[in-house]
Amino acid sequence: MPDAARETSALTAAPERLKQTQFELASMAYEARGGGRDVYERSSFLSLLIVAQYEVERLCVLSAMSASIANGHAVGLANLKSRGLVTYFPIESAKMTLAGLRFKKWYSDRAVTKNLTEFIAALAEAKVENIEFVASGFTELRADDQGYPAMARAWQVVCSKGRRLLAEIDKELSSFAIQGAAGEAAPLLDLLEKSVSGAYPLIDANGDVIMPQWAEQREFPRIPVRSAAQLKCRGEEQGVVLRDISINGLGLENVSGLNDGVQVEVKLARGSLLRGTVVWLRQGRAGVSLQRPFHADDPGLQFLMESGNKTGSNSD
Repeated sequence: MPDAARETSALTAAPERLKQTQFELASMAYEARGGGRDVYERSSFLSLLIVAQYEVERLCVLSAMSASIANGHAVGLANLKSRGLVTYFPIESAKMTLAGLRFKKWYSDRAVTKNLTEFIAALAEAKVENIEFVASGFTELRADDQGYPAMARAWQVVCSKGRRLLAEIDKELSSFAIQGAAGEAAPLLDLLEKSVSGAYPLIDANGDVIMPQWAEQREFPRIPVRSAAQLKCRGEEQGVVLRDISINGLGLENVSGLNDGVQVEVKLARGSLLRGTVVWLRQGRAGVSLQRPFHADDPGLQFLMESGNKTGSNSD
């Protein structure tokens, strides 16, 4: 097969990542490089971006949780519980470590590699602050040179660098006509911005740190599905676009007149009716947490997966 055809084939096969783990895809691209770096460079870079985006989003959520606790301590928030610093301690996975090494080895001149390196370094410093605070029995907060609690400052830096890294990953993904962090991780970007400002958005009324519901859903892969659907809320119906679906939720476009927390019904192709709760809204898009999650072998999910595999390469 000619080199150009091989590269085109590798790129058009990218949506197949939705049928495998992201790490497996990266491994496949890595092995493929043995046939010639120039031929597979773009597909390999795409694979690493996919792995990095997922892992960075996971670490950023955990970092925002630590930042909320640290920021709460910085302002003397009453009844604040600090055990979340241990429970949700952010640890880089093997996937993240491997992706980072490959970025440095093959794409050292890319801005995304520089931002990734800075993010990991800042994360390491912030984790040291957590460990020292926990080791003191949650009683001694070290101050930085300006007299500000060092733990809060460290996690604000992590959140700032994480936000910058996600933006750079999104920029790189856009060259493959793939929408990345800016569109689908909007709630996370907003959370990171609040954390950098010194706010504590993930502390509830009891002083506990909470995991955002939309973040919990991200453990399930999203399947791209570009199809029309009907949404019903408070007795009114509107036509929407089903953008993606996972075992636990739906991603919708072209929605209007909704609020967080409202109950909705979504009618899909072949008359499937799904009920759920709106968990986030952003510029005409909505995320819906399903009232009854799919099972992996659910016929409805299988049908949507087949549709996604057919249409995924054409979605923007």
